[in-house]
Amino acid sequence: MAELNERQKAFARLLATGVTQSKAYRQAFDCEGRSAAAVRSDAFRLAKNADVLRYVAMLSQRADRAAVVSRQERMERLSRAFVDCHEAGNIQDMVRCCQELNKMDGGYVQPEGVQVNVVQQQVTVEAVLRELMGCIE
Repeated sequence: MAELNERQKAFARLLATGVTQSKAYRQAFDCEGRSAAAVRSDAFRLAKNADVLRYVAMLSQRADRAAVVSRQERMERLSRAFVDCHEAGNIQDMVRCCQELNKMDGGYVQPEGVQVNVVQQQVTVEAVLRELMGCIE
């Protein structure tokens, strides 16, 4: 692999962030006095360069790794936030942190074998009044 110069690296970094080839080329190189067609052509050619492609892939891979926070790290951050909220007396945020931690570690999962049955019953106003009147008498 040939070593990329700083301008080529700048071009590759811009591509890795999603900038178009022509715009990346204009930002990385001096294009004063050059036609849009010439810039497009040079940008396309450089973007297809094997060394540039490898550099863009490496940058993208690094960005992907940096963007992913592990479950353990998220739990540690929430735990620290919980302690900070407790120390600051911020009960609402402390409860929110606790809820998120419970969700992450399965604290809200029902144990096996436990069934919850909900019976819905229609109650009329008349029935409630009859029951109340019966209690009063």
